[in-house]
Amino acid sequence: MSKKVIKSIYHLHDTPMEYVEARRKHSKRDLIIFRQLFIWLNVAIAIAAATMAILTALIFSLLLFGGKKPAWFFFMVTGVSATTTMLTSFINFFVIKGKYQEAMRVNRRIRGQITLYINKAGFYSEDAKNREILLYTRVAQICGNYDAIGETDDTVKEIEELVKNTKKRSKDAKK
Repeated sequence: MSKKVIKSIYHLHDTPMEYVEARRKHSKRDLIIFRQLFIWLNVAIAIAAATMAILTALIFSLLLFGGKKPAWFFFMVTGVSATTTMLTSFINFFVIKGKYQEAMRVNRRIRGQITLYINKAGFYSEDAKNREILLYTRVAQICGNYDAIGETDDTVKEIEELVKNTKKRSKDAKK
C-alpha cells in the first residue's frame, strides 16, 4: 500500500504560483459578482419605484373617470414601496457594498504583490530565498488563509524580518 504524496503546501495546487494565480482569479471573480449584485439591486429599486408609479397612475385615472375609490390602495402602495426600497437599500448598502469593498481590497493587494514579484522589487529581490514561497505566503495572508501557511512558519518569520529590513533600508535611504 502506497502513501498518498502531498504535492503542495496547500494540498490543492502543484506549485505556489498555481495557488497565487487561483487566488487572483478568485478575487477578480468575487469583485465582478459583487459589482453585478450591487447594480442589479439598484435596478430592482428603480423597477419597484416605477411599478408603484404606474399603479398609482392607473388608480388616479380610475378615480378621474368615476370609478370606485379603493381606500386600501394608498396604504398598500406606500407600504410596499417603502418596505421594498428600504430592504433593498439596506442589503445593498450594508452587505453588498462591504463585500465589494473587501473583494476590491484583496484584489488590489494580490495584484500589488504579483507586480512586486514580477519586477523583483522589495522583499522579492533576486537575492531573496524562496521568492515563490514568499509570494505564496503573502497572498495567503492577504486572503486570510492562515491555515494554508501553517507548514511554513519559518518562512513567515523570514518574511517579517525581510519586511522590517526593507522598511529600515527605505528609511535610511530617505535620510
